[in-house]
Amino acid sequence: MRRLPGALIRALLVALVIAAPSLLIPGASASAREVSAIIGLIAGAFVMFEYGAPNPGLVDFRFAPPYNRARFAVFSAALLLLTFYARALAGVDSFSPELARLALRLGALLDFPLSPVRLAVELLADPAAPRQAEALRGAAALGFVTGVIGAAFFGALLWIFPWPMERETFNLWFNMPTLETAYGRDLERRLLRLSVLVTLAGLAAPYLMLIVASKAGGLLDPAALREPLALVWAAALWGAAPPLTVLRGAIILKIALLVRRARE
Repeated sequence: MRRLPGALIRALLVALVIAAPSLLIPGASASAREVSAIIGLIAGAFVMFEYGAPNPGLVDFRFAPPYNRARFAVFSAALLLLTFYARALAGVDSFSPELARLALRLGALLDFPLSPVRLAVELLADPAAPRQAEALRGAAALGFVTGVIGAAFFGALLWIFPWPMERETFNLWFNMPTLETAYGRDLERRLLRLSVLVTLAGLAAPYLMLIVASKAGGLLDPAALREPLALVWAAALWGAAPPLTVLRGAIILKIALLVRRARE
């Protein structure tokens, strides 16, 4: 019962963040709002049951704050900034021109060869619609910069300051319940290997996600990005997920080094 209030607060925050874009973006359809509400409720229920349970489930580092709070903060910041960017394109808010100019400047700054932002425009934008390409460039740049800065900031904090905070009582199996059981040097090697794989996946993800999206249809059809709500969600997921994956790789590396130190 002690965990229930905290789990409920986390669930409400998750549901609100997921529902926010459909509620704040002008012109969002009623069906989009209903789908967002359903997804928010499902995600909130998962978070409540996961954090309300006394035993570990599927969420890693549940007992090692503030790692998961940092991940949630970075993704929420990217999603909400992009939501207000969509409102800025519609000219809704008083600060719309400033935010739109910031996104366009970031887009121009990141528009260089081999840049994931340039690749996003080349693969997903309609060449016959320059305004849509400009909006896509700004959204991609804003989401990507927010994700990178947020992940770098929290990654530096978690590396510089003592994390996990209670190292003496830190239980690896409670905090990484999906990790296969191992001990000693084998555990250290497994964590180091996992860290490298996760980091490489995070570095490659911005490019791989774009290639998959450009070749796919249905919900992943690039034409869907003409809708502001779809653009916001796509840019937030694409911009935040890869840096947060790299952050996870860095955290696993730190755990591996702690295991080595404890073994010596």
